[in-house]
Amino acid sequence: MENSIPHFFKEIKERARLQFFPFNDLYFTYLFFFVLLIGGVGIWITLIQELNNKVFNHANIILNIGTYYLALLTTSYIDITTNEKIVNKKSLQIYSFVYLFIIIGVFSLSFFLPQNYSIAMAILGLLLALFVWHLANCDNEKFMDESYMARIKSEAKATHGNNWGDSNDN
Repeated sequence: MENSIPHFFKEIKERARLQFFPFNDLYFTYLFFFVLLIGGVGIWITLIQELNNKVFNHANIILNIGTYYLALLTTSYIDITTNEKIVNKKSLQIYSFVYLFIIIGVFSLSFFLPQNYSIAMAILGLLLALFVWHLANCDNEKFMDESYMARIKSEAKATHGNNWGDSNDN
Protein backbone atom coordinates (compact mmCIF):
# COMPACT_ATOMS: atom_id res chain seq x y z
CA MET A 1 0.00 0.00 0.00
CA GLU A 2 2.87 2.38 0.76
CA ASN A 3 4.21 2.09 -2.79
CA SER A 4 0.83 2.63 -4.47
CA ILE A 5 0.48 6.25 -3.34
CA PRO A 6 3.56 7.60 -5.14
CA HIS A 7 2.67 5.55 -8.23
CA PHE A 8 -0.86 6.95 -8.14
CA PHE A 9 0.33 10.56 -8.11
CA LYS A 10 2.91 9.74 -10.77
CA GLU A 11 0.12 8.37 -12.94
CA ILE A 12 -1.97 11.51 -12.34
CA LYS A 13 0.98 13.67 -13.38
CA GLU A 14 1.57 11.57 -16.51
CA ARG A 15 -2.13 11.59 -17.43
CA ALA A 16 -2.33 15.36 -16.87
CA ARG A 17 0.46 15.85 -19.45
CA LEU A 18 -1.21 13.69 -22.11
CA GLN A 19 -2.63 15.61 -25.08
CA PHE A 20 -0.41 18.59 -24.19
CA PHE A 21 2.90 16.87 -25.03
CA PRO A 22 2.66 16.38 -27.98
CA PHE A 23 -0.15 18.86 -28.51
CA ASN A 24 -3.32 17.25 -29.90
CA ASP A 25 -5.47 19.81 -31.70
CA LEU A 26 -8.35 17.34 -32.19
CA TYR A 27 -8.60 16.78 -28.44
CA PHE A 28 -8.63 20.50 -27.63
CA THR A 29 -11.09 21.27 -30.42
CA TYR A 30 -13.43 18.70 -28.88
CA LEU A 31 -12.83 20.07 -25.38
CA PHE A 32 -13.43 23.71 -26.24
CA PHE A 33 -16.12 23.38 -28.90
CA PHE A 34 -18.21 20.44 -27.69
CA VAL A 35 -17.57 20.25 -23.96
CA LEU A 36 -17.27 23.94 -23.07
CA LEU A 37 -19.17 25.78 -25.79
CA ILE A 38 -22.02 23.44 -26.70
CA GLY A 39 -22.10 21.52 -23.40
CA GLY A 40 -22.12 24.78 -21.48
CA VAL A 41 -24.80 26.45 -23.60
CA GLY A 42 -27.02 26.84 -20.52
CA ILE A 43 -24.30 28.87 -18.85
CA TRP A 44 -23.80 31.08 -21.89
CA ILE A 45 -27.52 31.73 -22.38
CA THR A 46 -27.98 32.57 -18.71
CA LEU A 47 -24.95 34.85 -18.76
CA ILE A 48 -26.33 36.75 -21.77
CA GLN A 49 -29.76 37.01 -20.12
CA GLU A 50 -28.30 38.28 -16.86
CA LEU A 51 -26.10 40.82 -18.61
CA ASN A 52 -29.19 42.16 -20.39
CA ASN A 53 -31.24 42.39 -17.17
CA LYS A 54 -31.31 45.61 -15.19
CA VAL A 55 -30.34 43.71 -12.05
CA PHE A 56 -27.59 41.12 -12.42
CA ASN A 57 -28.51 37.95 -10.45
CA HIS A 58 -25.28 36.08 -9.89
CA ALA A 59 -27.10 33.14 -8.26
CA ASN A 60 -28.51 32.08 -11.65
CA ILE A 61 -25.05 31.96 -13.19
CA ILE A 62 -23.61 30.09 -10.20
CA LEU A 63 -26.43 27.56 -10.34
CA ASN A 64 -25.87 26.91 -14.06
CA ILE A 65 -22.10 26.65 -13.71
CA GLY A 66 -22.55 24.36 -10.71
CA THR A 67 -24.99 21.98 -12.33
CA TYR A 68 -22.77 21.90 -15.42
CA TYR A 69 -19.61 20.98 -13.55
CA LEU A 70 -21.41 18.45 -11.35
CA ALA A 71 -22.73 16.71 -14.49
CA LEU A 72 -19.29 16.89 -16.10
CA LEU A 73 -17.68 15.44 -12.99
CA THR A 74 -20.12 12.55 -12.60
CA THR A 75 -19.84 11.51 -16.25
CA SER A 76 -16.06 11.74 -15.92
CA TYR A 77 -16.24 9.49 -12.87
CA ILE A 78 -18.05 6.90 -15.00
CA ASP A 79 -15.35 7.23 -17.68
CA ILE A 80 -12.65 6.73 -15.05
CA THR A 81 -14.27 3.61 -13.62
CA THR A 82 -14.63 2.04 -17.06
CA ASN A 83 -11.23 3.08 -18.46
CA GLU A 84 -9.08 -0.04 -18.85
CA LYS A 85 -5.85 1.93 -19.39
CA ILE A 86 -5.71 3.34 -15.87
CA VAL A 87 -3.08 1.52 -13.84
CA ASN A 88 -4.07 2.60 -10.33
CA LYS A 89 -7.78 2.28 -10.95
CA LYS A 90 -8.86 1.67 -7.35
CA SER A 91 -6.93 4.69 -6.07
CA LEU A 92 -8.26 6.88 -8.86
CA GLN A 93 -11.82 5.75 -8.20
CA ILE A 94 -11.55 6.44 -4.47
CA TYR A 95 -9.86 9.82 -4.91
CA SER A 96 -12.40 10.75 -7.58
CA PHE A 97 -15.26 9.84 -5.26
CA VAL A 98 -13.75 11.97 -2.47
CA TYR A 99 -13.16 14.70 -5.04
CA LEU A 100 -16.86 14.56 -5.93
CA PHE A 101 -17.77 15.40 -2.33
CA ILE A 102 -15.24 18.24 -2.30
CA ILE A 103 -16.82 19.60 -5.48
CA ILE A 104 -20.30 19.29 -3.93
CA GLY A 105 -18.93 21.29 -0.97
CA VAL A 106 -17.56 23.94 -3.34
CA PHE A 107 -20.95 24.03 -5.09
CA SER A 108 -22.83 24.44 -1.81
CA LEU A 109 -20.39 27.00 -0.43
CA SER A 110 -20.71 29.15 -3.54
CA PHE A 111 -24.30 30.05 -2.57
CA PHE A 112 -23.36 31.33 0.88
CA LEU A 113 -20.49 33.61 -0.04
CA PRO A 114 -20.63 37.21 -1.27
CA GLN A 115 -21.10 37.63 -5.03
CA ASN A 116 -17.45 37.91 -6.14
CA TYR A 117 -16.33 35.00 -3.97
CA SER A 118 -19.25 32.81 -5.02
CA ILE A 119 -18.51 33.33 -8.72
CA ALA A 120 -14.85 32.54 -8.03
CA MET A 121 -15.88 29.32 -6.23
CA ALA A 122 -18.10 28.35 -9.17
CA ILE A 123 -15.22 28.90 -11.60
CA LEU A 124 -12.91 26.92 -9.29
CA GLY A 125 -15.41 24.04 -9.29
CA LEU A 126 -15.58 24.18 -13.09
CA LEU A 127 -11.79 24.08 -13.42
CA LEU A 128 -11.55 21.15 -11.00
CA ALA A 129 -14.23 19.24 -12.91
CA LEU A 130 -12.47 19.94 -16.21
CA PHE A 131 -9.29 18.53 -14.72
CA VAL A 132 -11.10 15.30 -13.81
CA TRP A 133 -12.67 15.21 -17.27
CA HIS A 134 -9.18 15.51 -18.74
CA LEU A 135 -7.88 12.68 -16.54
CA ALA A 136 -10.78 10.50 -17.65
CA ASN A 137 -10.44 11.26 -21.37
CA CYS A 138 -6.77 12.08 -21.98
CA ASP A 139 -6.00 8.66 -23.45
CA ASN A 140 -9.22 8.24 -25.39
CA GLU A 141 -8.29 6.88 -28.83
CA LYS A 142 -11.18 8.74 -30.41
CA PHE A 143 -9.14 11.93 -30.01
CA MET A 144 -6.10 10.50 -31.78
CA ASP A 145 -6.47 10.30 -35.54
CA GLU A 146 -3.65 7.82 -36.21
CA SER A 147 -4.43 5.29 -33.49
CA TYR A 148 -8.16 5.41 -34.15
CA MET A 149 -7.71 4.84 -37.89
CA ALA A 150 -5.11 2.11 -37.28
CA ARG A 151 -7.53 0.29 -34.98
CA ILE A 152 -10.37 0.56 -37.53
CA LYS A 153 -8.11 -0.77 -40.32
CA SER A 154 -6.85 -3.67 -38.22
CA GLU A 155 -10.40 -4.63 -37.25
CA ALA A 156 -11.48 -4.40 -40.87
CA LYS A 157 -8.56 -6.56 -42.01
CA ALA A 158 -9.31 -9.14 -39.34
CA THR A 159 -12.98 -9.21 -40.32
CA HIS A 160 -12.80 -8.80 -44.09
CA GLY A 161 -9.37 -10.07 -45.10
CA ASN A 162 -5.96 -8.63 -45.82
CA ASN A 163 -6.99 -6.62 -48.89
CA TRP A 164 -9.63 -4.60 -47.07
CA GLY A 165 -8.84 -0.89 -46.79
CA ASP A 166 -5.69 -0.96 -48.94
CA SER A 167 -5.94 1.93 -51.38
CA ASN A 168 -2.87 0.76 -53.37
CA ASP A 169 -4.67 -2.25 -54.86
CA ASN A 170 -6.47 -0.32 -57.60
